[in-house]
Amino acid sequence: MKKEGASMINLLKIKDEKGYFLKDDEYKLITLIDREDILKHLNYIVDDEVTLDNPYEQKISNEAQKLIYEDLYKQYIETQASKNDILDEIDELFKEKLSGYKILEK
Repeated sequence: MKKEGASMINLLKIKDEKGYFLKDDEYKLITLIDREDILKHLNYIVDDEVTLDNPYEQKISNEAQKLIYEDLYKQYIETQASKNDILDEIDELFKEKLSGYKILEK
């Protein structure tokens, strides 16, 4: 979670023509990313303000890194764009479940 006054988290980074992702406060090559890392990133995107280096503004020379990075970048950008819709949907589902629980409680 983002702390007051903390800088934004940069989840995807390009440096020296290589693609990296943030894992445990360190940047790892994008080709090493796994399902758990992506889930953590999605939680960051929903809960915090994050930044992503744009792969269309910087070169990634390794083709595998480039493909993985571009795909994640697109998915993360879409998630950021629909963040409010996702949170609203979660709130609505929670309210429905909570109201159903209150009915059973009586």
